[in-house]
Amino acid sequence: MELESIKHSSWSKLASHEEINPQRNVRIRVSDQLNQVVKSDLVLPIGLVNTVLHAGGKLSVQLDRFDPQELNKLIAGTAHGQKPQQMIAGDDCIEVTVE
Repeated sequence: MELESIKHSSWSKLASHEEINPQRNVRIRVSDQLNQVVKSDLVLPIGLVNTVLHAGGKLSVQLDRFDPQELNKLIAGTAHGQKPQQMIAGDDCIEVTVE
């Protein structure tokens, strides 16, 4: 009975009844170009990744050797609906996708 009254309260009428967008994640995979061995495979919420990179923080020890601005460009390109982005850095291939 009380739950029904909450559903029809003034506050519930103000709340948005739209569906919440599902959380999007960024997958950052680092692999060796020569033998295709995956060195690192991170899946993190896109909001967290953007916040950390914008604040100059670190996502992972494995990604420290890569330019954060270049990583940010890859993520931004992928997040705007483009196909997965890749970058070659030395012997490593970095692939960024949004899931």
